[in-house]
Amino acid sequence: MAVPALVAVAGLLMWGLLAVAAQIRCVDAARAGARAAARSDAPGEVLRITLAAAPKGAAVRVWSSAGMVRVRVTVPRPRFPVTLTAEAAALDEATLEAGVPGGAVVPEADAPSGSAAAPFAAWTAHAGRRSSAGSVRTAGSGAGAGRET
Repeated sequence: MAVPALVAVAGLLMWGLLAVAAQIRCVDAARAGARAAARSDAPGEVLRITLAAAPKGAAVRVWSSAGMVRVRVTVPRPRFPVTLTAEAAALDEATLEAGVPGGAVVPEADAPSGSAAAPFAAWTAHAGRRSSAGSVRTAGSGAGAGRET
């Protein structure tokens, strides 16, 4: 009777370690994506950098507001019984280059036109690439592979 209980406890501990490792990867991926978006990398490159650092099956959302670019990395269920999420923000370097005094964050309405963060107005990808129509095309194999959402 004690051996099955020990196996169950060991399994829970291993799952917990895997969840913690995946959360750390989410944080690292969000930070890397925010840095790439802040330095005005192309949206596809930001997505590639973020997904390369994120755990398998992660969803990535990139958007900008008030001179900041933000990246959210989420690993949804069923991989883990809980949803893992990390978000990072960085000051858009185009805002600094446009001559905003002291690098202050300004409301989007007051931001300089032609901001390099404009491609990041709000788009989301789920382990795939964005199609030209603005929808998300999933990549890989499985039931949803190749379909647009």
